[in-house]
This record gives sequence, C-alpha cells and structure tokens, in this order.
Amino acid sequence: MSKSFENIINVQPKRIVSLDEITQQEMLGKGQFGVVYRILYQGQTYAMKQIVKQTLIRHGKINSAVLELKIMYQLDHENIMKLITHFEDENNVYLILEYIDGSNLYDILKRDTRLQETYAIHYYRQIVSTLIYLHSRPTPILHRDIKPENILITKNNAIKLADFGSANSLAKDELRFTFEGTYLFMAPEIYLNKGYTQCVDIWSLGVLLFEILAGHSPFLNKEEENSLMTHEKQTVIRENVLNVRIRFPDTFPPLARDLVRKILRLEPQDRLRLEEVLKHPWLQNAEVLEQLPIVTKNPLENLVSQQISKFSESRKNNNNHLLKISELKKSINETQIQIMKGELEKQQLSEKLKELQEVNDDQTQSPNLVSPEKIVKIEEKYNRLKKEINQLQKEIIQNEMFINKNEMQQSKLNHYKSKIEKQKEIIEKLERELIQLDQKKKLEQINQDRELQEFTKLNNNRNIEQSTSNNSQYTSLLRVTIERFKEFMNFYRNIKQEPETDYESQEDQQWKKEYYAIKKSLQEEFKQEQNLLMKLENENQQLKIKLGQIEAQEQQVQKAEQIVTNLKYGCDLKQNRIDELKKIQQDLENKIDCLNRFIEYNKSSQ
Repeated sequence: MSKSFENIINVQPKRIVSLDEITQQEMLGKGQFGVVYRILYQGQTYAMKQIVKQTLIRHGKINSAVLELKIMYQLDHENIMKLITHFEDENNVYLILEYIDGSNLYDILKRDTRLQETYAIHYYRQIVSTLIYLHSRPTPILHRDIKPENILITKNNAIKLADFGSANSLAKDELRFTFEGTYLFMAPEIYLNKGYTQCVDIWSLGVLLFEILAGHSPFLNKEEENSLMTHEKQTVIRENVLNVRIRFPDTFPPLARDLVRKILRLEPQDRLRLEEVLKHPWLQNAEVLEQLPIVTKNPLENLVSQQISKFSESRKNNNNHLLKISELKKSINETQIQIMKGELEKQQLSEKLKELQEVNDDQTQSPNLVSPEKIVKIEEKYNRLKKEINQLQKEIIQNEMFINKNEMQQSKLNHYKSKIEKQKEIIEKLERELIQLDQKKKLEQINQDRELQEFTKLNNNRNIEQSTSNNSQYTSLLRVTIERFKEFMNFYRNIKQEPETDYESQEDQQWKKEYYAIKKSLQEEFKQEQNLLMKLENENQQLKIKLGQIEAQEQQVQKAEQIVTNLKYGCDLKQNRIDELKKIQQDLENKIDCLNRFIEYNKSSQ
C-alpha cells in the first residue's frame, strides 16, 4: 500500500511550481536521501534535488530539511549555490537550485591527487570569504560539513558552497552539542561532546587546506584508508584528531604548513580567526591569477557519464512500464472475475423473472406481489451493498497491517532501550573501577612518601654513625702509630697516587652512589606512575566519549519515542475509523438481512 505524506515541509516557497512545468534532462548525482537532475524550467537550466519523504521520516530528518530551506532562502552570496524555490507532492520534496556547469573539488582531487599552489590559493581565499559571510550574519550560520564534495567549481574557476543539510543558526553565547558532520573534518570538541561554536568550521578549513595540498587527510593516509575497516578508520581518526597528530609530506609548502598548524589547534580559542586567515602571508603574498585554466572533466568522462545516465533512465522507464503492465494484468483479472460474477447474477435474475412472469400469466396480479422491476432494483441495491462491504473489508485489512507494523516498531524500540540500559550498567562498572584505581594510586603515593621519609631518616643516622666511627678510628690510629706504621705508609703512598681521595671520602662516595641509585629508582617509579596516570586519563576521556555517544543514542531514542507516540495517535484514529466501519458494516448486514427476508416473503406470497 503506497502512503502519501502531504505538506510535511512547512516553509513558504518563493515561486509556485508544479512538476508538469519541468522537463528532466540528465541525472547529475545520487545521494543518501535523493537524486539530483539537470532540468529545464521556463527556458532556463537548473538543478533539481528530488528527496523522498519516506526516507526523511525514517531517518528523522524532516526538521533538518525545513532548516536547510529556511537558511538557503536567507542567503545571497556569489559563492553560495542559490535556492530558486521548492515544492512537494505526495511522495517527494523538490528543490530547484542554481545549475553549476563544472565539477566539484572532490572529483578534481580524485583525478589530479592534489592542487597546484596557485589554484589552491585562488579557491581557498573564496572559501574563507564565504565562511566570513556566514559567520558574520546577525544570527551566525554554522555549515558543519566543509569538505571537497560540497565545494563546486564553475568553468570560470569560482567556487560555490553547497549542501546546507547539516547547517544551523547560532545565537549569541549559544553552544551546539549535536554530533554532526563528516568524520575526517570534525573538530575535537565534537568528538568530546563539548559545546561548540563557529570554530568547528575553522577546523574543517584547516583539514581542507591540508587535503588539497597533500592529496590525503592529515589524520588518515592512503594506506590506512585502503587497508583498514570502517570502525578501525574511525578509531584511528578520533585518536589522531584528539592528539592533533599531523604528518606533513616533504613537498608541503612551508607557509601553508604554518597556516595549517595555526588553524588545527586543540583548543578553539587558540585557532586563527577567519580574518586572520585572510591576512596570513601564504594568502597575502601569493600571485592572484585573473584567468586560470578551466577545470572540467575529460570529454571521455562526460560521454561515459551521459551514456550511464541514459541507460539508467531507460532502465527506470522499463521498470515503470513493467510495473504498469503488472498492475493492468491484475486489474484485467479482477474485472474478468467481476464479469463472471455479474453473468451468474444475471442468470439467477433472469430465472427469477421467468418464474414471476409465469405466475403473472397464471394468476391475476394481487397487491401483495412485487413487480419484476422492483426485484431488479432490490438486486441492484444488494450488489451495491456487497461492493461496499468488500471495500470496507479491504480497508480493515490495511489498517490491521498498519497496526502490526507499529507494534513491530515498538518492539524494536524496546530492544534498543534494553541495549542502552546494558551499556549504562557497563559504564557504571567502569566508573567504579576507575574510582578504585584512583584510591589505589593515592594509597601507593602515601606509601611512597612514607618510604622516602624513612629513607632520609636512615641516611641521616648512617651519617652520624659514620662520623663517630671515624673519630674512634682516628684516636686508635694515634695510640698505635708505631705498631701500624707500615700500614700508614702504604696508606700514605695510596694518597700520593690519588691525591684527591682518602679512606673517608671513598666511604662517602659509596653512600652517595647508593643514594643516587635509590633516587634514580624512585624517579623511574615516579615516571611509571605518571605514565599510569596518563593512561587512566586517556581511558577516562574515552569513557566520556562513550557517554557522549550514549547520550546521543538516548536523544535518538527520544525522537523515536516521539515518532511512536505520533504513530500510536494515528493508530488510535485508524482504530476509531475501523470501529465506525464495523458499525456501518453491521448496519449494512442488517439491511441485507431485511432485504433477504423481504425477497423470501415475496417468493412465499407468490
């Protein structure tokens, strides 16, 4: 059963347009939520984005689509793709946009790997000035998805910023917390689930500059991109972004390297502002080119894309024709069945009419008998009522199917809720373990402090004992000088060979060596403890990230619950309608019973 969703986009269009006024020419691209076509409207070429309403509802993107339209209607800048108007029908939303005869930055990088420095400066200056326009509005606008795919380049080498599906406005002193954007271009504060401002777009600018000059992302090289799985890529990207690990190639221009380092800072307040980016030497001292070579696709690529689009359109047309043929076959079969039923009913009615005519010929017409014309009318009413009952039964079956689907969605939601509760329990356990580890660390630190104090005390006592023993040795030597004269002479010779050392200083050096060895071991233990603390802090940060993800999942569950409540409300309305239809059905069945009784009465009276 095909569902229709009328007027889900509550935005006033600039022009009133219908699909009949538009002629489609070529498919330009296909995305997650729809298809983009090149069209002709009132003799001019435009791009038309066709979005399926059912996918918007399924992904909960109706509000973001409304916001995209409102934002694009407000914008008027030479480097931003213009929204001409929009309209909708039962199944789709249509956006008529400015047509850009060129290509996007992603296709150019895919073909040429990286841009020459002159092209990079020319394009980058336009992108920065476009973001200054967005951020300096009375209510600033965040784009939140600056990447090569969303930067179109005309044949005159002017850039056009497109795709405001992730954009949002930002009031003064307001923060956003939505996990929005593309992994490779998202700022650290988005990963850490902190509140963020326009600085996330500045971070994306730094990543974009690195990619157009190096040919790959600063946080994921080509080998990792080709070898790793999707979830592995995401973990590598997150770690590199949070630690700001940037690997510059040797061919990277020095001034551009300085600009990237000043933009890609962990703290948002440490990043360059957009006005400072424009004043950077890499952009200021560069030679501005008035006419750059046109960057377009190869003619072979154009031919191939045209042939593919024609083939896909013909395939779609064939599929549509096959669907129409199957529908016509079904309708033909249904009509044939109805004709067969009608012929049987005609035969029954003709037999009844013959019987009535025979009765009229034999007997005189009495007031109790009913004329054949009335019987025909009654039969027609009976047939009409039968058709109405069949239609009502179909509607009841359809409504029951709709209710079953809603019950399935409710069971899925309950399953997701149970999963989230389990994840919360795991996080609580991890938090408890962290607290226990912190307590253990504190106890170990206290024990280490005690051991250090005891060690210092022992060292002091040893020094005192050493001084007293040395005095006793001196007195004994003085008393037995004659008896140990030879030993003293040997000792004196050793002193001559090593004039700076004596018996006492050697013992002192031994104590010093022991002291420094113990000190080194303590320092190494202290370093190990510091490393453990760093590891625990990293684990704590990862747990915070997981908590942020779980909060985002909870928000999604809340949205899903809202959808379910709306669906329940629709189900209640459908159930009321079903009850009404059942009442009507009962009334009609009662009427049919009355008519059958009336017919039987007439037959018996005849």
